[in-house]
Amino acid sequence: MNDKTRANQIDVAVGANLRRVRSLRQMSQEALATQLGITFQQVQKYEKGVNRISASKLVLIAEALDCDLSSLFAGIADERHDEPIPVLSARAVRLAALYDRLPDETARDAIFKLALTMGGVETEGTDQ
Repeated sequence: MNDKTRANQIDVAVGANLRRVRSLRQMSQEALATQLGITFQQVQKYEKGVNRISASKLVLIAEALDCDLSSLFAGIADERHDEPIPVLSARAVRLAALYDRLPDETARDAIFKLALTMGGVETEGTDQ
């Protein structure tokens, strides 16, 4: 395998994130492929990092999976800051989705402050 055909580590990471998010959404490769107008084999190649995903296809994938585009880049270092985008566990992603569904702002604030306290983060002056 030469350098042109070898999977780039970023392509592999994006593919792994695609597989993780798709699995969290309980969507099959076939269902995703149908929404994207491609074959499930192409989805497999994306998930393995064998084939690169174009920018436009990444946007369509994020829409099909109802996720932020950034979640497809989780764990990839940002060269400007030399820190990876955090990789969230399946439980963390699920918790975040449930948190955003809470209709009561007071309840969301209380849960957020509890998480900050339990995580050892100073809550004084925290607006988010």
